[in-house]
Amino acid sequence: MSTTIIPNAKSPVVKLLGRDCIIEFGSYENGTIAMQAYDAVNGESFTTITCNVESLWEGEHPYEKQFAAPAVVIKNVDENYGIVGDLMNAGVIHKGGAYISGTGGAYLAALLTDEWIAVARKQSRSHAL
Repeated sequence: MSTTIIPNAKSPVVKLLGRDCIIEFGSYENGTIAMQAYDAVNGESFTTITCNVESLWEGEHPYEKQFAAPAVVIKNVDENYGIVGDLMNAGVIHKGGAYISGTGGAYLAALLTDEWIAVARKQSRSHAL
């Protein structure tokens, strides 16, 4: 899986997993949204927020259509456990969302808020946003 992330893009600072972060947007090869968090102080990569679980998808509709912008698939397991709550509290994603079947709740589908759709559009080369 490759992603296209635009380095040094500007975004509001949000608190993720106890750290002040900026979020950069890009897209996966299938056109779905990719999100990467960077430490707001030193600029180092902190965590990959989203994931592309197309290989696990068993839905009726194609994955890239089901999870087209403004949908995102958030990794909420391992080092990212709890990030969904932080993203909701920061107003990045809407409350609610569905777990991706077959992942044991490790991945959650959510929608970006209007404010963050605008941030993503400014950063991303993807025409899907």
